[in-house]
Amino acid sequence: MKLLVVNTAPSRRNGITSVILSQLQAIDKNGMEIGYVSISDILPEYQKIFDSLGIKTYILSRSIKNAIPYIYRLSNIARHYDIIHVHGNSSTMIMEMLAAKFGGVRIRCVHCHNTTCSVMRLDRLLRPLFYRLCNKRFACGDAAGRWLYGEREFEVINNGINTENFVFDTSKRAAVREQYNLTDKIVLANIANFVSQKNHSFLIDVFVKFAYKVPQARLLLLGAGPLMDEIKQKAVNLAVDDKIIFAGSVPNPADFLSAMDIIVMPSLFEGFPVTLMEGQANGLTSLVSDTITKKTNITGLVNYLSLSAGVDVWASKIEELLPVALSRNNDTSCKAILNIKQNGYDIKQTATRLKQLYFE
Repeated sequence: MKLLVVNTAPSRRNGITSVILSQLQAIDKNGMEIGYVSISDILPEYQKIFDSLGIKTYILSRSIKNAIPYIYRLSNIARHYDIIHVHGNSSTMIMEMLAAKFGGVRIRCVHCHNTTCSVMRLDRLLRPLFYRLCNKRFACGDAAGRWLYGEREFEVINNGINTENFVFDTSKRAAVREQYNLTDKIVLANIANFVSQKNHSFLIDVFVKFAYKVPQARLLLLGAGPLMDEIKQKAVNLAVDDKIIFAGSVPNPADFLSAMDIIVMPSLFEGFPVTLMEGQANGLTSLVSDTITKKTNITGLVNYLSLSAGVDVWASKIEELLPVALSRNNDTSCKAILNIKQNGYDIKQTATRLKQLYFE
């Protein structure tokens, strides 16, 4: 069986790419030949993974304004495959569906990873034809599936993780904290690219309030993106830039998890953030916006709060969560991992189910 995976997000450090990589690494490849289409240059470390897995990679420029050349090139690739599995968050995936149709691919799968998109009008316009062309529908969660597919049938494919990679590690905690001068600090953290969806501006306001109450607090931010400079400037304007670490896009986020005390995620919207699952595997307490599905709370470590509650309430809630957060240890992590596995969020379980669906 020949499978072509298409990633409509850049092949950089982001949620969709992380999920795809985890699935492709974990899936049993016996009887399978796999190709991967990227819409951007692939990070060298990711390319090494694809090469080691025997996965053929293609790089195509994807643009809605120049859809025809993209569809033509993709159809020429797709004609060599039996199944196409497209990852994205809107009906603009119709471009991949058309390419697969023209290429004679009978099984055309779409996989929704979010509960909204940035091109709402176009998304609504394209949906009728999109629904006709895709014949297998996946989603990272119920909310994402209902958003893109409405009342149509779809299957939830859990955003599984390799749980063993995220076990709490005291040596990694000490190393990262020493590197960033955090040894005796209380570390709030966020792992996300700097885009409007992730609401970093609100997070900075919350941290200012919290740091006033808890002077030893620090904010560790992992990620990159177009709004990073704007958020850095806001930190300077509010005179907290000396308390915020902009670590950038790091190749070893699992090590950083052990160095954190609380994840704060005030996102405006999310599908099913894999970082929350990774944080739980590490035993981390999280405070997140109630726009995020309650199904992310597999372990009881995730706490929800409305953005409308305001920065003061968010800061007070973080202070309230501190005693539990600071009591985390290896046992907390191991119990969380057991819960994650029992609820079907281990990547081996997800990959097994995916292969079963492909062969069906």
